[in-house]
Amino acid sequence: MFKGLLKESKRWHDLVMLRNYIDAVETQARNKNDLTEDRKKWIEWARKKVEWYDPFILAEDELLSDIDPAKLSW
Repeated sequence: MFKGLLKESKRWHDLVMLRNYIDAVETQARNKNDLTEDRKKWIEWARKKVEWYDPFILAEDELLSDIDPAKLSW
């Protein structure tokens, strides 16, 4: 059970980092008046991937449907 707790906490930590990074990209683009349509699309895409990876949300993702987010490793 402890290993599972540790694994889930690391996954949550990764989610926090990913969300912070996406927010920083958006903030930087806004500050530089460079929030292009392509960047907006990337931000939307990235947030959807994070929602797929989030164990509290577990959003469906067509491209990642056969991948178990709990088994991803870097």
